[in-house]
Amino acid sequence: DHKAIIRNMETKEQHVIRTEFMGKEVWKYSDEARRNATNALRFRHKLLPYIYTMNYRTATEGRALAEPMYYNYPSRPEAYKVPNEFYFGSELIVAPITEPRNKKSLLAGAKLWLPKGRYTDIFTGRVYKGGKTYTVYRDMSSIPVLAGEGAIIPMNLDDKSNSWQNPENMEIWLYSGNGDFTLYEDDGESENYKNGAFVTTKFSLEENADDLSFNINAPEGDLSLIPAERTYTLKFKDVESAKALRVFKNGRRIKAEVCENGDCVCLNITLKTSDKLKVTLSEIKRVENPPKKEMLCELISRFQGSNLLKPVLFSAILKGERDSYVLPEYAVGPIKEIEDMFE
Repeated sequence: DHKAIIRNMETKEQHVIRTEFMGKEVWKYSDEARRNATNALRFRHKLLPYIYTMNYRTATEGRALAEPMYYNYPSRPEAYKVPNEFYFGSELIVAPITEPRNKKSLLAGAKLWLPKGRYTDIFTGRVYKGGKTYTVYRDMSSIPVLAGEGAIIPMNLDDKSNSWQNPENMEIWLYSGNGDFTLYEDDGESENYKNGAFVTTKFSLEENADDLSFNINAPEGDLSLIPAERTYTLKFKDVESAKALRVFKNGRRIKAEVCENGDCVCLNITLKTSDKLKVTLSEIKRVENPPKKEMLCELISRFQGSNLLKPVLFSAILKGERDSYVLPEYAVGPIKEIEDMFE
């Protein structure tokens, strides 16, 4: 009978779960899996200021940390066709990859729909045009996580321990566009926030043509809960360069330490709890994808196969002569992703 079958299955599942081989500790797996899991866990810890703020949003607004795409776009049919894709808080879109990777390409894919706008993968730096559906491919080191225009992502830079304290050093990833984000902090332990024991700090991005400004307002609330001074590392992640960079603290122009960073504009600034900041980048040059030829060459070079066949494959794709060389099945999807990015 069905009840007996179900009881038997449950007994077997409980037996399997109890075995010593079902642990989830990262050091019990291959070096590749251990390394990637370690990096992911550390990045999650770095995201604590963002996640904690989003959890406060859950408590006060009833908005979940992870929400399906159709929550924000109920009238768009495409939003219902990507059941695995979701918003992670207000600033990020995630498309987890749940299929095995191909042994030849070392890649696996996930379907991704993007609303209109410009989106940047925070791990790979790839830039996507919105209003389209893609199938995106990644290796074992990352999954597609995209920040839209105007995204502001605060992070904990005090990452030498597993501390959950409000950080003295904060890193903020910024993506050109218009947006705002209000950071929420409390003591992390009690329910004193219900009596006003919390702090909010408003960040905002303003874009005007090729000029971009970022503002940090003075924190408001119980300032005893946060460090008297906080050092911010501001990373304009999708800005390659700017003709001029001006920094104003409390309305007065100051010099700021510009980070040595080859792929984005970055600077460090230390603020007291009474300070407010404005950073203006003039005539910015946004990060764009490398030329299609370069992206295809890098992709094909990583395929597992004969290096004598790779130039033939590469040449056929560039010349549009696919009929003269049938693409291996494992290559079709990853190549199409790159081609779709340039349409």
